[in-house]
Amino acid sequence: MESSSEISVKDISHDPSYYSKAFNVFVRHSTEHQMLATWVETIFPRTIVENIPISKHNQEKKLEILGFGSGTGDLDFKMIAQLLKKFPSISNTVVEPNPDHIVEYKKLVASKSFGSDVDFNWRQQTWQEYLSRVSAAQQIKKFHFISAIHSLYYVEDPESTILDIVSCLDEGGILLLVLISENGGVIRQHKRFLSDAQRVVGSETICKILEKCQLKFEAFTENSTIDIACCYEAGNQDGVLLADFINNVKLQESGPPSFVEEVLSYMREGAIQNGDQILLETEWQVIVVTK
Repeated sequence: MESSSEISVKDISHDPSYYSKAFNVFVRHSTEHQMLATWVETIFPRTIVENIPISKHNQEKKLEILGFGSGTGDLDFKMIAQLLKKFPSISNTVVEPNPDHIVEYKKLVASKSFGSDVDFNWRQQTWQEYLSRVSAAQQIKKFHFISAIHSLYYVEDPESTILDIVSCLDEGGILLLVLISENGGVIRQHKRFLSDAQRVVGSETICKILEKCQLKFEAFTENSTIDIACCYEAGNQDGVLLADFINNVKLQESGPPSFVEEVLSYMREGAIQNGDQILLETEWQVIVVTK
């Protein structure tokens, strides 16, 4: 059998439609999304909303916020609802490269509109594309709040990206980052089976970058679980999609059977049996950076 390092498997982030399907399955089988929503409803107000300074600039103009990799917008809506309690008018720029996610986000806006209190500026772009275009057009704007939730995994240079994002913050502005921890089961899988280029960057690496760049930040560690039982049910398409999302690659499509078996076996070894559930424990961090 080939060693793991010699096996080439397709990265799911290169297929936006497939990634969307896999992401939706992950949301259904993981407790993380709900826990993050609870964090936004309980800790976000006092940690972020109350610390965005009210100034003459804020009072005369809309609060400017930007979501980098906002996905389908569910968490954006929860954050906006909290921000509206302090700021009556918001301009929200959405930078999201996945067209399927933008379609779902727009459907959410249509069904749960904030009315004239919030306007949306859609950008189907990567962060690099967004920054390049606004720079070329000399239209760089400052934001009071920027969120990048599970988005830094897909940039080539996390350090330069963070510095670019912070440069787009208004003085006193806040950047919210969410990333999986290198102590959790997901990155353990990546370290065992994926090439350096395919592994995602963890929160500990990002915190070291923030320290190196002398940026002020606070990190909150959270734990959640993923029920991976469906990954071991023959013919279960959700199981295929979930395993692919966790491992960041198309296992069944591009990996040899022996490799797929090894990956799934290792994933199960690190999980806990709880009745019919097989729970893979995950750790992630919410990082709040203040300019």
